Amino acid sequence: VTARAAPRVLYYCHDALGLGHTQRTWYVARTLARLRPDAVQLMLTSTLRAEAADLPPNFDYVRLPPASKANLYQEEGGRTRELSPWRGVWAVREALLQATAGAFAPDLVLVDDNPAGLERELVRTLACLSAAPGRPRVVLGMDQFVHEPRFLRSHWQATGAWQLLEHIYTRILIYGDPTLWDSPALYHFPASLAAKTRWCGYIINDARRRPAAELRAELGFGAEQIVVVSAGGGESGARLLDTYLATLRLLGGRAPASLNVTGPHVDSARYTALERAVAPLPRVRLVNFVDDLDSWVAAADLFIGLGGTSLYLPLATGTRIISVPHDDPRNDQLLRAGALRERGLATMLRQADLTPERLAQAIREALAGPPPATALQFDGAQRVAEALAELLDE
Repeated sequence: VTARAAPRVLYYCHDALGLGHTQRTWYVARTLARLRPDAVQLMLTSTLRAEAADLPPNFDYVRLPPASKANLYQEEGGRTRELSPWRGVWAVREALLQATAGAFAPDLVLVDDNPAGLERELVRTLACLSAAPGRPRVVLGMDQFVHEPRFLRSHWQATGAWQLLEHIYTRILIYGDPTLWDSPALYHFPASLAAKTRWCGYIINDARRRPAAELRAELGFGAEQIVVVSAGGGESGARLLDTYLATLRLLGGRAPASLNVTGPHVDSARYTALERAVAPLPRVRLVNFVDDLDSWVAAADLFIGLGGTSLYLPLATGTRIISVPHDDPRNDQLLRAGALRERGLATMLRQADLTPERLAQAIREALAGPPPATALQFDGAQRVAEALAELLDE
């Protein structure tokens, strides 16, 4: 009897800005490794921190040349135009995707958020996989907040994503809760796609967290209130950190202890400037990355961040939230922060309102109020991994 070959799972996660998408894909892969230790898993990503992860057996990654959304587009007369100085990066990325997928020959593919890939770089790879013997199952894993509905429908139409979802994708797994934002309805999924859709809850790090007392002792904090400030991946949160440090100077002796995380993509000159700003402030620490941010958020009294997927972690741990999302009405941050504010789960400050005085007031009010309480589901990594395992078994 010939033993069945080990199943192969391929993940595509471009994560052009920030770390949240790559991290949640990694959490799914780690959970699937526990459910199906025989599976061989490979991730295609452009993140700079994949090498920092504690990789499980039979898991590896291929790093794509980074392509930052911040450098791709700018508004011009109501339209977008490409700013990438090197068009050849897309040819390299597309060639790597196609060659890796062809050589790996996956049984299952999980694509993060963008059905056609960044700049449609995944289209040819999906076509080749669908034409290959033993056609793999292709799954879209998407946050419930992707873009403003009208923009997303237009974008998916322009990139051919609707046709890909109809003819190539087997499942659509939504990371979220329909009571907060009903993605299939708001994005006008046709009946055929709605039938493929499954809700899976929010994906957070389910690893064991370090005790709060241990973390406090590590940084020399006592029993005082702690604030964790995160600038996401580091490419776009500098203003938030600058304003927060100015807020601490404004609060003086009433300022809380805090851990400030710039993100690994922060510019080195900017990080040096932040170090100088932090140096005279008591009980304030600055780092560019922490592997166990979830432990710090769980131990904190208040989390201050942008509006990305990092907001789900303080929601899960019952930590108060102040969100300062980017103001682009098309992107997910404003939608996510607004939905949480409407449910009474977070305080939201618009970028235009971000001043030391207003942030200080928001901090005082948040710390004086109760932590958020929610019945939302945060076992998304387990439920997504189970869905993938079922597809492997079919």
